[in-house]
Amino acid sequence: MIGIDPETPEENPEILQYVARNHDNTAGVYAAVLVEGLVRPGDEIVLLD
Repeated sequence: MIGIDPETPEENPEILQYVARNHDNTAGVYAAVLVEGLVRPGDEIVLLD
């Protein structure tokens, strides 16, 4: 998923190449579960700062 442009359905292999070269071939997301449950298509997702 990291190689897909979030604005379009187009793949961009340059993103993966950048990660491989500059971040020891790793990428990740930090997250914490506030309330257990299921996330379904159409559910609202809120990013907190």
